[in-house]
Amino acid sequence: MTGHAGRLIALLPAWPWIVAGVVVWGLVSFMLSLTSGWWWLAKAFPAPPDVDGERFSFAFVAVGSEQLSVSHRARATVGAAGIGLSVYLSSRLSNPPLLIPWREVTAIEETPGLLRTTATLRLRGLPQTIRLRGALAHCALETWARVRHAAI
Repeated sequence: MTGHAGRLIALLPAWPWIVAGVVVWGLVSFMLSLTSGWWWLAKAFPAPPDVDGERFSFAFVAVGSEQLSVSHRARATVGAAGIGLSVYLSSRLSNPPLLIPWREVTAIEETPGLLRTTATLRLRGLPQTIRLRGALAHCALETWARVRHAAI
């Protein structure tokens, strides 16, 4: 740029814009966490430091209601205790790790897709659903059936 605008932009330091960008990103991330329900699920079902089970990296997880859900790529663990979910570091402050115990899952609905199966978890007394895809969905369906059968 040349002229007045170029000299004016050169005078502006970059750090306030970087700080403003981080603050806006943090606020938007926190608002999405609140509206999707992840924040409330994490408060109701905090994850212990280590969850035993089969681990999945970069798994598709969507949390929310019928009207609004937020999708994440997350680490997931499916075990006898339940399903542990943890988003990556960039969103960890607004989306704390959680562990949904199997006793809180009232139903898992399987939706076969062209390329991947989707499993929708319905939770006891909560409007939020959790959708899982692919190998994670298959593992959750198998583990839930096994845990539910053992409880009968």
